[in-house]
Order: sequence, then structure tokens, then C-alpha cells
Amino acid sequence: MKILSGILIILIFLLSFQIGSAQQLQKAPVTSYNMVLPSSQPDKSERIAKLTTSLEELYRLYKQGGNYLEYAHLHGLSIAKGSVIVTVLPESGYEAKDINENQLARLSVKVIAKASHSMRLSIPIAQLGNVAKNISGIGKIRNLVKPVADDVFGEGVTLMNADSWQNEGYDGTGAKVAIIDGGFEKLTDAQTNGDIPPTYYSHDYTGSGMESGGEHGTAVTEAVYDIAPGADYYLYKISDLTDFENAKDDAINHGVQVVNHSMSWFTLSYYDGTGGACDVANDAIAHGISWANSAGNEAESHYRAIFTPQQMIITTLPAAAENLTHWVRNRAMSICCQNFIISKFG
Repeated sequence: MKILSGILIILIFLLSFQIGSAQQLQKAPVTSYNMVLPSSQPDKSERIAKLTTSLEELYRLYKQGGNYLEYAHLHGLSIAKGSVIVTVLPESGYEAKDINENQLARLSVKVIAKASHSMRLSIPIAQLGNVAKNISGIGKIRNLVKPVADDVFGEGVTLMNADSWQNEGYDGTGAKVAIIDGGFEKLTDAQTNGDIPPTYYSHDYTGSGMESGGEHGTAVTEAVYDIAPGADYYLYKISDLTDFENAKDDAINHGVQVVNHSMSWFTLSYYDGTGGACDVANDAIAHGISWANSAGNEAESHYRAIFTPQQMIITTLPAAAENLTHWVRNRAMSICCQNFIISKFG
């Protein structure tokens, strides 16, 4: 059994590398841009340390009667009926259970989901400041943290010579494999066609149903099933960091041995193996799970440099300024800066 599990782990890791590196982006010409921050910045005395920059600006615009809805749309904030959906992290050394939910309720805050080290809350925009300043146990309130699906293609059996192992009887029998993903559309069709196992365990943490959110998770399951058709499968549908942690905990409780998570997480850390998503994976590993994650999909669309507050020259890919604007708004905005203008050198 140990030999079988070891072979399965190696194959799944190779598959994960294949999934993460499947699509090679064509290199675009290098172009320089000028990033200029506005001269008017909020007074430091007005800063609310526990809010990310975009949530702090949303709160400021709301109080001043500005167009906060347009700002929320541009920055990908989730707004519903005057409230913003956020991810809340507890103070260092504490857990989500230490955040006072009675105090939250008095401010009309709704707890949508909770894990050990994060919560998904619906906070009235008018109460963002009060929640950040006065609720005990909160370490950080940040934009809803969601994963991004990575590319999948299903030619792994031949490319990795997995068929040779399968012919010798090593097909994953006796192993438990989990797929944690954001969407499993057409899962029933895949099961009917024999592309995934006839039976599997599933849990939808999003509340929108397993067969929604795109086909990515179904495709990943098909690819892994091709490699290990004898394994038992556990499928988890998630939408954010809190769901992610809960799925990991459930996998641990079910004795899962291998997890495949073919998704990417942004703005959670400095990409050094720390931060919320890495903590989830590290905890799974500490419980004896072998974790296979996609990697490399963003290699040619990633930018990293020293940030200069007022003006800096950057060289990046791709070559279109509007693409860079979209990338910064959606991937880097909550880290370093707020309202800015990007103009191409003429």
C-alpha cells in the first residue's frame, strides 16, 4: 500500500505540474509605462489599519457621498443591499472563534461562513469603520479572497507513462484523492460518460450547487481519474478562502491522502510560502496529506518591482496599457496603491 500511495502521489504531482504549465503564453513586446499616483492622499491620521486600501477608500467615498458603487465595480468588490462581502482574518495567534459575533450582530453584520482562521462576512458599508476599530479579535478585513482557475488538458496518461503503471496494477486503488475547485459544471454528464468515477463524495461550500461555477473542477477530476481510476474521490466546491479552509478540514476528517488544487491565489502573501492559502496547504501537509498544486500559469503575466509612492517607470508584459490597468486593478490593487492613472509613453 505504501508503494501504491507513493506512485499515486508522484503521478498526481506530475499531473499538477502539467496542469499548471499547460498553456504557454506567446511573448509580447516589452513596453514601458508611467504610473502616476494622485497628489491627494488620505491623511494618515484618518487611516483605518485593519481595512485594506480598497475597502478603506470605499468607506471614505460612502461617508462623503461619492460614487462608491462605481468604485466597488472597478475594484471587484462584492456589494449587495448596502453591504460589502469581505474576508476577515483574526489577529495573529488567534482563531476566528475569538472574534466577538455578538458585537458583530449589534452592527448588523452577518456571518455567511466561518472556518478556523477566516470568516466571510456581510458588513454594512456604513459600519466598516466601526467593525474595523471596535470589534475584538479582528486582525484584517480585506476584499473577498477568491481563487483563479488554472488551465487543464487531459493527455497526462501517455505523457507521464501512467499507462505502464496501470498495466502493472497500480491504479490508485485504496487511496483517497480530493479535488478542491471552484466549479463542477457537467459533472453528471461526465459521470454518465464514464469520465469520472461512478461514485464519489462531494460537498458544496458555496451554496450555489456543485454543477455551477464553470467546468474547471470537472475537467481536473477527469484528468486525475485518468491517472488513478481506482482511487476514491472527494470533490469540494469553494468560492473563497473560508470555503478553502473548510474543505481542507473536511478532507482531513475523511482521511484523504492526496489533494489536487489546480487554482491560483493572489494578494494573500509575498509569494514566499506564507499567507492564508499557503497556511491551508501547509496544515493539510502537517496532517499527512500530499498536496499537488498547479504552478506557472501566471509566469509571463506577473510583475514585481520596488514601489515608489509618487512616480515610477515599469517594464512589463503584456504590451497593452489597458491590460496592465486591468491586471493591477484585479491582482495588485489591494496591496500597494489606490486611484492611479497609467499612460503609455508616446
